[in-house]
Amino acid sequence: MNILFFSSMAGGPWGGSEELWAAGARAALTRGHTVAVCVFDWQPRAEAVAELERLGAEIIERPRREGRLAMAMALGLGQRRAWLERVERFNPAAVVLSQGSAFECVARRVTRPILGWLTDRPLSGGGLAQASSVLVNVVQFNRPGVKTGWLLRRRARALHARAGANLFVCRRNVEEAGEALGGGVPRAAVVCNPVNLRDVSALAMPRVDGVVRVACVGRLASAVKGQDVLLEALAIARGQGAQIELTLAGEGPDRATLEQQALRLGLVAGVEAGASRAVRFAGQVADVRGLWAENHALVLASHAEGTPLAMVEAMLLGRSAIVTDVGGCADWVRTGIEGWVVPAGGGAAKAALLAAALLELWRSRDRLAELGAAARARALTLFEPDAGGRLIMLVERLAEARG
Repeated sequence: MNILFFSSMAGGPWGGSEELWAAGARAALTRGHTVAVCVFDWQPRAEAVAELERLGAEIIERPRREGRLAMAMALGLGQRRAWLERVERFNPAAVVLSQGSAFECVARRVTRPILGWLTDRPLSGGGLAQASSVLVNVVQFNRPGVKTGWLLRRRARALHARAGANLFVCRRNVEEAGEALGGGVPRAAVVCNPVNLRDVSALAMPRVDGVVRVACVGRLASAVKGQDVLLEALAIARGQGAQIELTLAGEGPDRATLEQQALRLGLVAGVEAGASRAVRFAGQVADVRGLWAENHALVLASHAEGTPLAMVEAMLLGRSAIVTDVGGCADWVRTGIEGWVVPAGGGAAKAALLAAALLELWRSRDRLAELGAAARARALTLFEPDAGGRLIMLVERLAEARG
């Protein structure tokens, strides 16, 4: 069977949202299917995309930006885009569409041609060979309370109605998408993402030695991930006696701003070698086990989430977590058992609540191993060790049912 994997990810070459479809593509190749992958034209390519090409997948790249003139010409003249022509020549029997949110694909001009192609209303001319394709729509994230115009809602509802399955990474994201769409999500189900761990055995808890070390893993983008609020909370907690040091693992557009904020809050004494620091900017960390071998707990201050891959990985390795009550976080973490769940919100109130949780972690430093063991036990009951394989088995069942 020809299976097309189409990602609408535009924030960078790779991210946690891409792991499920990529695992599905690898599983599909292993099971003897023919695979094509359609992604934006990032250079250099993400290693996972390059790996799929080495394994035999066809890589179809499309431009990240398309001007209004080019769009108007394509619409008005029936002009075919080269990447869409390649998709049509591939003639997929099934399409796995991976979106960051329920509205990501429909909101962007550069992905609108595939929307029209998938919903049998081509926006760039041509035939309707895709009408018999199975569509599986994977949504990785939703922002609570998002407001959209009627046109986006109509397009998104058409896409969700077309799908044989609409897969979300947590129950709350299904509810949020249903509210934003203006009336439930048809054929919705919850799936797990794979983890970036070849070895999921528990790590020994490092000694405290007078300092509790926590890590926040994620793109440095405060509007979503809330690292600015976390720095405020850390300053409050340290001011009340908590000897906690924070590692920020990840890169993103807000790094320089966050570095200046840490300096202003007195969390770093300066940039010179050997300067005292309560915050370390580690950049992108490839060695997940190495990160958690050095840290006692995870902390996330997100304003919105799916089910954070960083949380799942940390818990599997035996680390408790402080998380905000967004997305699927509270499905994994229970206050006082696997860590602490902080009510969602923003500003000074959220910083104070996060600071209180950090203080609780500091006061519970003698229980870190116990909390970590509970977190691991919880994660082992919830995570899916073969998420990509289960995704492809669903695609196969839907294709078989369609005949």
